[in-house]
Amino acid sequence: MSISVKVTGGTIVEYKHGAYNRSYGSNIVSATTDGSMVVAVTRSGQVQEYRNGCYIRAYGSNASSAYVSGDTVCVTTSTGRVQEYRNGSFCREY
Repeated sequence: MSISVKVTGGTIVEYKHGAYNRSYGSNIVSATTDGSMVVAVTRSGQVQEYRNGCYIRAYGSNASSAYVSGDTVCVTTSTGRVQEYRNGSFCREY
């Protein structure tokens, strides 16, 4: 299944196979997906996880961007550090 996301007007717009599927979230700055989970960064710098359009959890602070691969989320902070989270739990920072 091919899922892509973009941020429009502070909300996540999800497309499945190129066709509009749904929109969700608010105050979103950036979003990325691995095909099953969508990770978004809010204006306040928090990271939010969504699966099938449903909100799962939020964590972190001072996030500027996030990347997801499987159950691992890597967050780049505003200070340039990278924080790694697994299933919402902080693992390490480098």
